[in-house]
Amino acid sequence: MKNLPNTVYLFLWVLSVSYPSFLASQSVSVEQNVYLLGNFTDITDKPAYLKKLDQAFATQSVPFSLILTGDLVNELIEKEGNEKLLQPIFDLILMMAKYPLGQLIILPGDRDWNDSRRGGERSVQNLGKLVKDFIKKQKIKNTIWPIEDGCPGPGVIEVGSTLAIVALNSQWWNHPFDKPRPTDALCEALSPENLKEEIEDAINDYSDRNVLLVAHHPIYSLGNYGGYFSAADQLIAPVPIISSFRTAYHANAGNVRDLSNARLADFSEKMKNTLFFKNNIIYASGHEKNQQIIQQGRNYLINSGAPEQSKYAARDYNTLLSEREPGLIELRYFSSGEVEAVFLKNTPAGLAESHRFVLFYPACDPAFTDVKTEMLNTAYAPCKSLGNLTPSTQQFYPYPKTVAAGPEYKVGWWKKFWFGKHYRKTWTAPIEVPYINLDTTFGGLTIYKRGGGRQTTSLKFKAANGAEYTFRSVDKDPAKALNYRLRPTFIAEVLRDQTSTQHPYGAMIVAPLLDKAGILHATPRLYLLPDDPKLGVFQKQYGNMMGMLEESPGKKDNEGHQFFEADDVVKSTDMFKKMYEEQKHQLVVEEFIRARLFDMWIGDWSKHEDNWKWAEYKRGGKRMYRPIPRDRDHAFSRQDGVLNWLADRRFGVLNIENFGYKVPDILSLTYQAKHMDRFLTTPADIKVYLQQADYLMSHITDSDIENAVRSLPSSLYDISGKEVEEKLKARLKDLPEYARRYYRHLAREVDVVGTIEKEYFEAERKEDGALLVKMFNARNGEKGDNLLYERLFL
Repeated sequence: MKNLPNTVYLFLWVLSVSYPSFLASQSVSVEQNVYLLGNFTDITDKPAYLKKLDQAFATQSVPFSLILTGDLVNELIEKEGNEKLLQPIFDLILMMAKYPLGQLIILPGDRDWNDSRRGGERSVQNLGKLVKDFIKKQKIKNTIWPIEDGCPGPGVIEVGSTLAIVALNSQWWNHPFDKPRPTDALCEALSPENLKEEIEDAINDYSDRNVLLVAHHPIYSLGNYGGYFSAADQLIAPVPIISSFRTAYHANAGNVRDLSNARLADFSEKMKNTLFFKNNIIYASGHEKNQQIIQQGRNYLINSGAPEQSKYAARDYNTLLSEREPGLIELRYFSSGEVEAVFLKNTPAGLAESHRFVLFYPACDPAFTDVKTEMLNTAYAPCKSLGNLTPSTQQFYPYPKTVAAGPEYKVGWWKKFWFGKHYRKTWTAPIEVPYINLDTTFGGLTIYKRGGGRQTTSLKFKAANGAEYTFRSVDKDPAKALNYRLRPTFIAEVLRDQTSTQHPYGAMIVAPLLDKAGILHATPRLYLLPDDPKLGVFQKQYGNMMGMLEESPGKKDNEGHQFFEADDVVKSTDMFKKMYEEQKHQLVVEEFIRARLFDMWIGDWSKHEDNWKWAEYKRGGKRMYRPIPRDRDHAFSRQDGVLNWLADRRFGVLNIENFGYKVPDILSLTYQAKHMDRFLTTPADIKVYLQQADYLMSHITDSDIENAVRSLPSSLYDISGKEVEEKLKARLKDLPEYARRYYRHLAREVDVVGTIEKEYFEAERKEDGALLVKMFNARNGEKGDNLLYERLFL
């Protein structure tokens, strides 16, 4: 290489030293402001209050959002005759329409549901329709009613490129009477567990942005609805002694407004569990008539529900703000990643700043390197998109490092006796692992966000060619599945130790076998992440982490190519929705059954909906979907030891299954995917199952199995590879029996499901007692010419 002038070296040195400072100097502007206003109906002089809001917004020079967090009205809303009651809301909408930089987001509260009485569903639906009709009539573009028909949500509003607002209708959970049900077909994902997953998905989808969760009800509160009362409330008012019983009731049993009532308690528990392993999230509410800012782990809970009238608020050691003061809370999102909260007190002269707090510090600014990691904003860190603090790694890592995947799984004979030997020797065996070269792999990899996952720690990378990759830790933390109250206990330690039931490198064996089976999949590669400043804000947590890098299906590269040349790649819930809405969306059911038989063959009992993606192909007027199974953490799972052996019985834990030599318990092996399997396999008869078993047996040979197992580091073959190889060979011969048991299990009850379009069904009883069922499209009430479904039930 030619010698560079000294001035060039000097320039490069200055650039490397000043780069973080340059970022900090650019990180001084506010990008978004959000104002939180709850209990709008409690404002006695609404025109005067709107003037104060107008006065505050008139000085705004950046985009801003005003969020009404519920309780807009305090009466039952009918289809007509509500003009006087709704006029203040319409006035606010018209006021906000003046501001091109502003937007108004409106959520309902319990009083909008007829104060949690009968008729609540009708009331909130009428309210939403009247507001939307007014918006449409006035041609207003900047007012949003994000959740339709009294549904629970979530509704996501993207605010610029740095903030995502995830809106929830918490009163759907709390309402004791009429509300949208699954049979109404008004809303999606109406079971509590499905809703929890939808909320988690919404958060994970925006893990590279600031995320603001908004709902009417808090999930923890230091106010009256949270069970906290002043000494006067407990001992004096309204009747001494009896008052203490009243406050105890609100704290422990609760009426429909209290957080302790069973419905809100369930909602709160689910949200706390969701937030426990998340970072840099703000949950905002407006139910309590006070002002609260509470730190909860790496997140914040904010309540602002006293625009004019206020009630008692206690304090605890996590409290930043807890005031019995009228006003509202403003959130300021800076371009640096810093997030501030400001309490604007309601005074006769207007809304005046009273308190200001930094919630999250900018992760890219070296001035804050001494701040606790959880207080750094690692969700939105602009340096991630600017070269990850340093444009290249500061050190070259040419040689592999000898490491063990999980040295903590080495235990004594007593623990092995009770909890199992598992794959402990494989976890503790040192192997050579290369460092990933972030500068050259796939043209260069740049972190763009932290990943999700039930057990796995992961990072998302963008490659120079436009494709996206995920780095998933080899070691796991199954304690994430526990309730947040149990995670600090010994139960969590027991669960973490049970990671040793998993083969740490099982995915490396599975990938070449999937190739032979003709099943779409990503191919993992084993690496160490370098402990290098190029990891930026993630260096401390992820440096020297062992993991597997694989392509993330769903993102086209710079040349427009999708994973396996698909037209699109979608997640399970999206495919289910499309299949329910339109007849043209159909699954290649033969490939799905083949993929499920493959799962049974390798003993993978954890193929729930989130462990699949689906490659969509346009075929004429149809949209065909091919399965892409993901996440092989539980392939070859070994359940030995006294306690694990008991758990593996049918009377034990139903959704785990030991990987042995014999035909497994199909019920346990398929339990986590029971709903998905039943929904997707309905068109297939026994012939399809046996054909797919034959396909796997004819396309995978003993030699293929040997070569796949030999892809492990050579030192591991005698430790666990040989045993896995022998079991795979033995189980492959039994695949037809797997197929028969799987078919018989699903054939006991079959739901033939149409779409929300019109279908025509035919059912014909054969002479031998079999039933032939066909489904066609329907035209004008008659049978169409498009056969959508056909199956002979024996």
